[in-house]
Amino acid sequence: MIYNSLEELKNMPDEFWQTPGQILKVHDDRGIKPENIEFLSRPTEHVDSIELGEKIAAKLIKTLDKLNGHKRKGLALTANQIGIPASVFITNINGILYFINPDILDFSTKQIPFNESCLSIPNKQAQIQRHVKIKIKADNLEEPIWFGVDTISNDKDYGQLLEAITIQHEFNHTHGLLMTDLADTLEPIVNENKIGRNEKIDILKDGKTQQIKYKHFDRYKKEGWTAANGST
Repeated sequence: MIYNSLEELKNMPDEFWQTPGQILKVHDDRGIKPENIEFLSRPTEHVDSIELGEKIAAKLIKTLDKLNGHKRKGLALTANQIGIPASVFITNINGILYFINPDILDFSTKQIPFNESCLSIPNKQAQIQRHVKIKIKADNLEEPIWFGVDTISNDKDYGQLLEAITIQHEFNHTHGLLMTDLADTLEPIVNENKIGRNEKIDILKDGKTQQIKYKHFDRYKKEGWTAANGST
């Protein structure tokens, strides 16, 4: 369901906040959903209280938990993806974080291309240029925080980079921007649950990416390369 104003939510019963939402998708098996595209393309509303923002964040967490179940499918979620026009999003990369009325204050000049997917655009991926570090503030944070890394030498570094990229993806959602607005083309996600030996994947090291066949990944992994992908 789509809510066109935050005023519609202020008197919702506790049951509404305690249950997961439904992901709005731009298309399904029956075709394009223009009403969802129109809603997701609008900038979100400023949330006027931390209490309401935390209720929305909690509902997003419940939605992502239900979606993921026993198999991780989503890394993050923004309120408008469940029909709530609020400037709130969550990420779950290195633990759950939430951001109420976020604003990116600064970012690195260094960028990398990164393959991203989106819960609202199923079975598609796009390569998008992202900053390797960003500085973000939000009403629920005591002070602005930098996310990301300059270089990658291990899995922890990659996790920090992925967190920064995911935050940028969700921040775009709060401004009504989808992958389709940022990438020239969308590509199908092939063998989402099982990668074939000859399927090409993007790998990442020290801020550089290259494309290889999956059957060669073990050799590159020993040299510090990691697979580049995300789902938000």
